[in-house]
Amino acid sequence: MSKDTGGPAFPGKVTINRATGEIVPYQFGNDDFEDTGMTLRDHFASTAPIGMEDAKYAFLQLCGRDPDTAELMQILAELRGMYADAMLAERAK
Repeated sequence: MSKDTGGPAFPGKVTINRATGEIVPYQFGNDDFEDTGMTLRDHFASTAPIGMEDAKYAFLQLCGRDPDTAELMQILAELRGMYADAMLAERAK
């Protein structure tokens, strides 16, 4: 399932030379351009006010034990993704 990304976080356009792959600043009148950068969802997730202690607490509540590092990183990523989705939903109202 594809998630709504909210579009680019910091919109900018660049022209891509398809023959060489060179990326140059967008040139007016050139239809061969692409948006670049992170998505708004990625930006919201990366700046979410959710830290390791929050993730550890959530894991303890769900599983009843201390998480190992991999589990801690997974729950942190999931919490930040949920935060980003909530932010995008709020913007859509």
